[in-house]
Amino acid sequence: MILRFANGALGTLSISDSASAPWSWEMTAGENKMYPKTDESCYWIAGTEGSLGVPKLDLWHYGGQPHWGRPIQIERAIAPEADPLVLQLTHFCKVARREVAPLLDARGGMKTLEATLAVKQAAARGGIVNLVNEEPKLCLQ
Repeated sequence: MILRFANGALGTLSISDSASAPWSWEMTAGENKMYPKTDESCYWIAGTEGSLGVPKLDLWHYGGQPHWGRPIQIERAIAPEADPLVLQLTHFCKVARREVAPLLDARGGMKTLEATLAVKQAAARGGIVNLVNEEPKLCLQ
């Protein structure tokens, strides 16, 4: 997928759930002990001022001054180990008790669904689907 965001930024996604590789979320995050953990990242977010590998949280940058001739720096954030299903259920219970707001509300969920359906539509017709300045639409049949 090639994505053009409203601010002009470009994004590319290459996704496969059938490739034999050590880069799946399950094998890189180590959350589900059923999958053997690898010391890899499965997502890479790259920009002109830095790049981030996920889930290792390796942040690569030039110290605020991009210069290809200088040594690149790396910082690694350490995320606490926790069972994501327990965290999700705990958050759900807090939302149900109105103790916290949901991390993603219905409007955010609708936008995610809209983007997913747009990718499907673009692939089916081999063209571009423009979502800029459109209200979310959903038709259930």
